[in-house]
Amino acid sequence: MTDSNLKKIIIIGAGPSGLSLAYHLKEMGLEPLVLEAGEKLGSSFENMPDFLALISYWKSNYLIKKDKSKFSSISQLHSKEFAKYLQSFPSRFGIEVFTNCLVKKVERSERIYTLETTQGTFQSSIVVNCTGYYSSPFYPNYSGMETSGMLKLHFKDYKNIESLKGSKKVLVIGSKLSAGQILLDLEHSDLELSLSSRSAIQSMVPSFFLKLILYFIDHLEKPLEFFSSKRIETSAPIFYEAKKLLKSGRVKHRPSIKSFHDNSVSFEDGVTEPFDAVVFATGFSPKLDYLDSLVELNEDKLPLLSKGFEALYCRNLFFLGLDHQQNMQSRFLRGIRNDAKKLAVLIAERQKY
Repeated sequence: MTDSNLKKIIIIGAGPSGLSLAYHLKEMGLEPLVLEAGEKLGSSFENMPDFLALISYWKSNYLIKKDKSKFSSISQLHSKEFAKYLQSFPSRFGIEVFTNCLVKKVERSERIYTLETTQGTFQSSIVVNCTGYYSSPFYPNYSGMETSGMLKLHFKDYKNIESLKGSKKVLVIGSKLSAGQILLDLEHSDLELSLSSRSAIQSMVPSFFLKLILYFIDHLEKPLEFFSSKRIETSAPIFYEAKKLLKSGRVKHRPSIKSFHDNSVSFEDGVTEPFDAVVFATGFSPKLDYLDSLVELNEDKLPLLSKGFEALYCRNLFFLGLDHQQNMQSRFLRGIRNDAKKLAVLIAERQKY
């Protein structure tokens, strides 16, 4: 261990959460180190499907106040354009980042955290997990899935139709936004498309009304949560246009899956159907495996937190960018923007002691 590996604050993850937090800490005179597992900053956005753009407008997606006018307030940035925005942070604000630095394990002893990484061991008195969701895809556990010979890929690994390697008959699994996005990307191809879901398919409102809602989204969500008596679902349904593909018959709607076979899938209604490829649009889980010995999880597999940021039984271990940390916006860019400032103030207060 060298002095250069001893840091007061280490942030795990150089995505929107990690970089916006690092910016605010730098503004307060602190010097965090950001560790990024990928080759580039914002690698999650860099590696998203080719067609993917941010759903909400820039006015909801800028991370720091000085960037409010960087793009048109009603622009919807392509994911790779947003990645370039994130990649500009270190040079613009003097943020220290190590890339290709995967954290494998974090341990704590006498108020000091030790992080074992692919680039050596680091130590710090304060650690912030900002790894988000996109690096840890979720796969349902279906009988026969692992041994099936069909092409299987997750939304995370889908780029475009070429990812399907000449398949003719494709099954998409899921009922939320990403499933609909895949269908819309493939609708004009000659592929035979099916969608399997465990529940009924709900959709957003038509595009005109959706754009109106997105323009006022920051003002709508806060009172919605304030007046609601229960925790509001934050996963988005499919686009209205994707639901129309099901109604028109362009996409065949299949029920939940019972089992996989070598080149076919059996559904709960007793039908077995052959497919060339299966795309899992089944969501993501937060990557927390390297913190197993330090945190306790709730029923949603999220860490138990004190005041929305700090691990309940582990002082100075913080989280940013997880669902409902402060409110229903917390996992989204518009929530990260607000939460990062709050957490930076809390960490700055801790540095005084």
